[in-house]
Amino acid sequence: MEFFTVRRAKLKDAADIARVRITAWRQSYGGIVPDELLKKLNIEADKLRVEAALADAASKTLRFVVETDGKITGMGACGRAREAADDKRGEIYAIYLLDEAKGQGIGRNLMCEMAEQLAANGYTSLQLNVLERNAPARRFYEKLGGKLVKTGVFKYDGFELPDVTYVWEDIGRLLKAHA
Repeated sequence: MEFFTVRRAKLKDAADIARVRITAWRQSYGGIVPDELLKKLNIEADKLRVEAALADAASKTLRFVVETDGKITGMGACGRAREAADDKRGEIYAIYLLDEAKGQGIGRNLMCEMAEQLAANGYTSLQLNVLERNAPARRFYEKLGGKLVKTGVFKYDGFELPDVTYVWEDIGRLLKAHA
């Protein structure tokens, strides 16, 4: 296993976060999302979006990066659940790793770091959405104890992509099980 750290994202990380997100989409979603969508993804445009998000002092979104041997190889974002009636429910908005960082426990560590931060901010449960056809990610979340609760549609850049929602009713149990 390579040496890695999970830390809060900084404004200077914006270009790397955009590179990781776009590259991870292309690595992970081939055959899952339309090729037309993958071709439209633009690292520079995403960098500007990430810079604006990181510079927004009022944002309550927590953003993280994974550094592997000094190179950013993963990213994540979390905060209050966007569509939950329960104000104690947090949500993982994004979690992306480059292929080179997968299979080493890095994703589990990133997920648990975000869950810890959500718990520290008063959230007691957690949810996330994943593309329905993303079998490797779904296995990962199920192994971490996520329970499938509903299906839906993720609308992105004019495309409608079937997705599913996983829930952890007790963040504490997730953290204990994977400490």
